[in-house]
Amino acid sequence: MGIDHPHIATTKQPRALNRFIPITAWLPQYQRSWLRKDVIAGLSVWALMVPTSLGYAALSGVPVQNGLYAATIGMFVFALFTTSKQVVQGPGSSTAPVLGAAVVSITAAGSENAVAIATAVVLVAGLLFVVLAVLKLGWVSKFLSAAVLTGFIFGVAINVVSGELFKVTGTEKSGSNTWQKLGHWGSSVPDAKTTTVVVGVAALVLLFGLKLLAPKVPAALMAVVLGIVATKVFNLGDHGVELIPEVPRGLPKPSIPDVHLIIDNWETVIGAAVGLVLIGFSVTTAAVRQYATKHNYRIDIAPPAADPNRVDHEADRRHLEHGRRGLHRHRGSQCPQGDCPGRHRQRHRSTPGPGEAPGHRRARA
Repeated sequence: MGIDHPHIATTKQPRALNRFIPITAWLPQYQRSWLRKDVIAGLSVWALMVPTSLGYAALSGVPVQNGLYAATIGMFVFALFTTSKQVVQGPGSSTAPVLGAAVVSITAAGSENAVAIATAVVLVAGLLFVVLAVLKLGWVSKFLSAAVLTGFIFGVAINVVSGELFKVTGTEKSGSNTWQKLGHWGSSVPDAKTTTVVVGVAALVLLFGLKLLAPKVPAALMAVVLGIVATKVFNLGDHGVELIPEVPRGLPKPSIPDVHLIIDNWETVIGAAVGLVLIGFSVTTAAVRQYATKHNYRIDIAPPAADPNRVDHEADRRHLEHGRRGLHRHRGSQCPQGDCPGRHRQRHRSTPGPGEAPGHRRARA
């Protein structure tokens, strides 16, 4: 999944099982020589996914361990059903703020009710994705305006950031909307905790600095590792820096969310689910199509607009095979592929030209 495997046949029409569970098509053809690079790619994804999942969980308004659960299960399930060789699935920067905005509009972030609301939103979004798949509505992504989606994501991001600024200064959070939160945060800056501000600013400088100076270095992972080391060495918790509570070990116990809470807030749940579908589908589809075009393999989604620069290797293979057989038959006065490869005779069937009798054949060695 982490590298391009050009020898796996992806141009033939898949059988029913292969179409709904694509892993049954490519896994039997997997070669041991690919394992080393795939392990390296998997470790690279893990190094990026662990710290970012913790952060996206906080943005979503749920306890940080839920980000790890979502990342683990999402990648395993996505590997079973995807036809992309490079794209992985998990908590993302474009969907986490949408989910977080819905959660904090109903209940306090990190509470049990927050997990219930987030679960309901994700389940409804999943059902909508299933409907899109069954009805084969992948073509809808071509009509989603990038400007509208970008503006929507940007607006949600501002709303989420306005609530996260209090964590950088270590002040008490207050306000029911974006403007009230920003106003209260600005007035609380004189009461900011010095150590908390230093830690927060240092983390931001590290993140943005590595992105600019060393983009290949996993900046999020470095920030998490150095933050853990600094906490142990300097006892940051004793200096007023708020720390994340201990993350529970193992998987969570299955439980039924508060149905009455979900029913009472069904408008917010449905609206957030639709937002997740529109944003998640458009972002994922764009990435999948980009890598499929770059590495020239087939994906099970509505085809994008024809790209004149994309090489159709399957058509070239059939054309060369016809040339090796010694005879290339086609209609029209010229070969549709241009000059036919190999030395072979061509029989061109066309409507009679000026001065030609019906059934006339033009031959060329």
